[in-house]
Amino acid sequence: KYRLLSNNAKDLIYVHDLKGKILDVNDAVVSLLGYEKENFIGENVNKFVDNKQLNGLNKRVKKRFSGDKNSHLYELEVKDKYGNLVYLEVNSVAIVKNEKITAIHCVARDITERKRTEEALKDSERKYKLAYSQAEFYKDLFAHDIRNILQAISSGLQIMEISLNKVKKNNYPLEIIDIIKEQIKRGHRLVSNIKKLSEMDIEFNYLEPINLLPLLNHVILNVKNSFPDRKISFTLDNQEKSIKVVANELLEDLFENIFINAVIHNNNSQIKIDINISKLNKNHKSLIEIEISDNAMGIKDSRKEEIFNRTPYNKDKSDGLGLGLSLVKRIIEFYNGEIWVENKVESDYTRGSKFVIILPEY
Repeated sequence: KYRLLSNNAKDLIYVHDLKGKILDVNDAVVSLLGYEKENFIGENVNKFVDNKQLNGLNKRVKKRFSGDKNSHLYELEVKDKYGNLVYLEVNSVAIVKNEKITAIHCVARDITERKRTEEALKDSERKYKLAYSQAEFYKDLFAHDIRNILQAISSGLQIMEISLNKVKKNNYPLEIIDIIKEQIKRGHRLVSNIKKLSEMDIEFNYLEPINLLPLLNHVILNVKNSFPDRKISFTLDNQEKSIKVVANELLEDLFENIFINAVIHNNNSQIKIDINISKLNKNHKSLIEIEISDNAMGIKDSRKEEIFNRTPYNKDKSDGLGLGLSLVKRIIEFYNGEIWVENKVESDYTRGSKFVIILPEY
């Protein structure tokens, strides 16, 4: 029979054989885990160990069977009488008789408070990083879209200035006034979206069904009105009467970013943007594929991944394209979707780009 060193010890002391059968425990084990002593004797150690710890425990047992007489220091998660997890730091030593290991003597220390403090620190660090990332995301989104809005307002004012030089000062071109009003509305909507986002969790739990076709038509109209001096034609190829995707209000800003890029990076007199929408099934999930093709300057293969990275503004390198698309990519990923870019004509990037977006169907 194995005797414990002292029932008065503060550390937990227990002995089990090579099969894990508990031979004895001290009072500290009884006090911490809440069982009576007889509830331990004869039971297997595995009964009190958390399931995810069993693999490591069994590996150590196999080492003992193979003759490993070294002491082992490890952490162990056990459950008390009420199902609560208790974290232990265990030092196990082989009991040897006639050169053979006959049992394992374990001395353990309760480190539950330490582990909880460590977990709290990790959780605090995680929340801090998420909060920082969230703040950066809002800042980038706001700054980039506001620049686009101001650019559109500036274009409208330039046209107004030219028109006013040809007519009396009191005869304002109403269509130009309407453009400016629409851009101001967009500014208000953007500020509203940012405010809503700041109150949302970074995981974007706020998702809802969005009717895709009316949204696209609205964005197309906004983009055309934003560039009244450019000839822009959109074609929308879709066989479905109604398509809904899982997203939120930022979906409109997302498409606006892509369409505006297709305009400002296009030197052709006639800008063409083709939109093709289709349904597909992948891994038993219903998805919507949106292909957006343009006749702009195109994107070199070496830059097709780079444009989605969040990099500092470099006019010579990207002309501002990378920052906007990095935000587009992040929004789509929040929707559990995908985005990538291809050549419109497979072998010639200069013929234009094709952005492919995959979104979950509602």
